[in-house]
Amino acid sequence: MSVRKRKWTTGGGEVKEAWIVDYTANGKRHIETFKKKKDADAYAQQAGVDIRAGGRTRALTRKPDSPQLPGLLRAHSERPPPPRRRAA
Repeated sequence: MSVRKRKWTTGGGEVKEAWIVDYTANGKRHIETFKKKKDADAYAQQAGVDIRAGGRTRALTRKPDSPQLPGLLRAHSERPPPPRRRAA
């Protein structure tokens, strides 16, 4: 499990950074992104406890950064699936 800083430059030249928690649970790799190191450390600590206890780490929840996110997810789930393309 690791907590590290990620920096990148946007197309407009703006430098941004975030904190990444990288861990492996049940043989699969997981990555979570946070704005604050404090939040990333807390998540990493709780994920470590849950992994050692054998619990589901995907059940760990955090508040979405955007208040509109639940509405967007609901709207996405209500959309009909895209039409399937047939192989030519």
